[in-house]
Amino acid sequence: MLAVLLVLLVSSGAARADDELAHFNYAMNCQGCHLPDASGATDRVPNMNNFIGYFLRSAEGRAFVVHVPGVAAAPLPDDQLADLLNWMLLTYSPDQLPDNYKPYTTAEVASLRTEIESDPARTRIAILHDIAQTTPSLAHELANAPESAPGHNDH
Repeated sequence: MLAVLLVLLVSSGAARADDELAHFNYAMNCQGCHLPDASGATDRVPNMNNFIGYFLRSAEGRAFVVHVPGVAAAPLPDDQLADLLNWMLLTYSPDQLPDNYKPYTTAEVASLRTEIESDPARTRIAILHDIAQTTPSLAHELANAPESAPGHNDH
């Protein structure tokens, strides 16, 4: 029993440490443009707050999140980048995640980040359109989201 309790305490502490590192990495690599609350800047930096989770409703959207230039080229090792993405999704957009949400793995991030999206604004619009087509209950919400409009730069 004591061993089980010790494992739970250690894993709980490790989870908090991972969250703290992910939050630190967000502050150092994302917050300057996306702001502390992930709201971005209208017409310049995409809002991720209550939004980024929608991308995980398709395989293309899931890959896109890692292909965005600021993510793919982030100066972080693959494991920390995976932790950062998972932390962002669960912190800023948990209600938009699909029911079958699976966290990014280190191997998945390592594979996906080798491809950097050359036209993120156009690709974002296409992916959101496809998600709206396959998930009609989201069509209105995604069609009216500022992130689906051209003019956003990706970081």
